[in-house]
Amino acid sequence: MTAFDFRPTLNAPDDDPYLWLEDVEGERALDWAASESARTLEHFGRTLFERDRAAPTAIFDPPDKTPQITRHGHYLYNFWQDARNPRGLWRRTTLAAIRRSCSPPRSGRAITRATRVRRPQSCRPLVIPPTSK
Repeated sequence: MTAFDFRPTLNAPDDDPYLWLEDVEGERALDWAASESARTLEHFGRTLFERDRAAPTAIFDPPDKTPQITRHGHYLYNFWQDARNPRGLWRRTTLAAIRRSCSPPRSGRAITRATRVRRPQSCRPLVIPPTSK
């Protein structure tokens, strides 16, 4: 059985009239996206739109979001998205680094209730999955 390859070639270039949209940072594509966004906001951008937009933002971007961690070998990874990083960013660390950053201060005296240091939220107990292969 022969498989057909219909991808564009030099002899038969792609005749897609919207191929210019592939240049996501090109001036024409950005102008088109801005005009389409303006049309959409003109139609839908009312008080209800803002309210409906705020509800999922509050659900999916809470300030106390728990990171989801994946373990590969000796490293721990997580993909983090929030208001400051809407496209998200990959973070990588080791378990030893987390333990160092979350350990209590090492002073000669015992830590009592009055002298206890508050640890940052990022030092909450983590559930580390087993190593994936």
